[in-house]
Amino acid sequence: MKKNSILNIIIFILIILIIGVSVYLLIGNNSTPTSTFIFELYGESSVDHNVGEPYFDPGVKLIENNVDKSKEVKVEGIVDTSKEGIYEKIYTYKDHKLTRTINVKKLNSFSLNGESTIYILLNGKYDDPMVEATYKGVDYKDKIEVNGNVDYSKIGTYTINYVFKEINKTLQRKVIVSDFNEYFKINYDTKTSSKEVSITVTIDKNKVSKYLLPSGEEKIDNYEFKINKSGKYKFTIYDKYNNSLEREIEINNINVDPLNVSCVAISKDNKTTLTIKSNKKLDKCVYENKDINCNTNTFDTVIKEFNISITDTDNLNKTINCKTEIIKDLNLEIHFIASGYYDDAILIRDDKNVIFIDGGRSGGAERVIPYLKELGVKKIDLMIGSHAEYDHIQTQASVLDNFEVDKIVYPVNIYKCRSNCNCQRDEDVSQVLGALRRHNKEAIQQEIPSMITIGDMKMYFIAPVKLTCNNNNNSFINILKYGNNTFMFTGDSYSSMNNVPTLLENASKLGLSNIKVDMLKWPHHGNESLPVPFLDAVSPKVIVVPNYKAPQHPSSGRQQVLNGRNIKLYRQSDSTTGNILITSDGNNINYTMNVEASKYKR
Repeated sequence: MKKNSILNIIIFILIILIIGVSVYLLIGNNSTPTSTFIFELYGESSVDHNVGEPYFDPGVKLIENNVDKSKEVKVEGIVDTSKEGIYEKIYTYKDHKLTRTINVKKLNSFSLNGESTIYILLNGKYDDPMVEATYKGVDYKDKIEVNGNVDYSKIGTYTINYVFKEINKTLQRKVIVSDFNEYFKINYDTKTSSKEVSITVTIDKNKVSKYLLPSGEEKIDNYEFKINKSGKYKFTIYDKYNNSLEREIEINNINVDPLNVSCVAISKDNKTTLTIKSNKKLDKCVYENKDINCNTNTFDTVIKEFNISITDTDNLNKTINCKTEIIKDLNLEIHFIASGYYDDAILIRDDKNVIFIDGGRSGGAERVIPYLKELGVKKIDLMIGSHAEYDHIQTQASVLDNFEVDKIVYPVNIYKCRSNCNCQRDEDVSQVLGALRRHNKEAIQQEIPSMITIGDMKMYFIAPVKLTCNNNNNSFINILKYGNNTFMFTGDSYSSMNNVPTLLENASKLGLSNIKVDMLKWPHHGNESLPVPFLDAVSPKVIVVPNYKAPQHPSSGRQQVLNGRNIKLYRQSDSTTGNILITSDGNNINYTMNVEASKYKR
């Protein structure tokens, strides 16, 4: 009996164990998995980065409930690798935040001090400014090997090599030894007798720091003056290293009243009127081997240019040139269109032709495209991307989808700008590249300096001075010339504005005597400063700020600089529609706020 009881108890216990294990397995297999949350940096939280090299952030890892949500992380912070400093990238997801510190400093650097090309007057001298050299954060400039010699007593071009063995790189500097005439030109009439002679001095500003007139007066720019006595006149020039040379000229033909003569030619309604003016009585005027009136002549055709031989009663001869001013009814419109995203769209048109600049982010197309259609735009003759950055050119993809576009230009090769580090992100150019493929269009990299003529509009491209990895500094600086009016567009440019001599040189190569304009578009939606030397060289009467979504720009301090120069400011953020219109007849300019496109349909 006892054996059966014990056996029953054992069997009962086994049954209970089997039931318990089954229930545990059943419940365990159907339970909800434990939730997961991983939010961590890829790479180090503190990074040393070499100044001047592009920075590519490794990002973060975000896993929530076993789902990768890394794309939902908000990333803030800009790393300006063009200058040393400590920057932060901040990654935020809901209430969670991670921070990465990027210390931009000179780790490995090698650059020339001073100019890469040095101009020295014959028999002059200069102290080599050497180089800046850093290796793994340590100053190596005293370990640089210097090769090459300069013979200052001989005209020629000499090369100095600086060898940085630790990084296997070599830099070169050219030293050009030249005589007086390579720096300084003196032009004057040595044959025609007169009571005074005009002397024109032309200098190469890359080579000359100053010069002295025969009177001893110091000058730093091109200069014209008159002398009224025959004799010898001495000029002294100085290069940038205070070396000097002298040159003496002799003038011996001053005796009678000079012949001062000018002419004006105006063409209108297929007729050309030529008027000749002189300080003396004229004996004969000849155009194309035929005698003409030495006062006023009318021709029943359009003559673009006159070369006229003049003889006065003292038998002095002079040949003058007149370029004809062709008068016609001009009608220019410049529309600053608020796309809603910082720097916006700019539509420029004369009677028949259209130029389009930038456009804003892709979302701006919802405002820009309807605006262009309300204006009656059917075709765009020239589309310009100020630089390859998404908040300026993404909308151009929609422009290509909605309008016929003839010519498309950018300051960089947008097909290779990522590999050349002239743009930073795929989103900067990807939408435009897609539209170009869809419509079988090609964008070209515009040469600097260069000029494009569209109808009555001439667009001069004088910057960027140099392409860099800083996208904004690759921006065009354009001067639009229409009749006697000029307008400057700047994209997000900054570094080029600090190189006024090169801007002036590029303008001069295109036939512009200066870079002064009637209107200047403030760069970088008012967020950038305007260097004072640049502002004074451009000397605008009006500045337009495309800051529809950034009413805080420009700052009150920057506005005070404009007030001190009597420069009028028009801001998109002050326009109820965000749009500003500029009109010109080639001489007179008008500015209109609160613009609606429907009122200007053509």
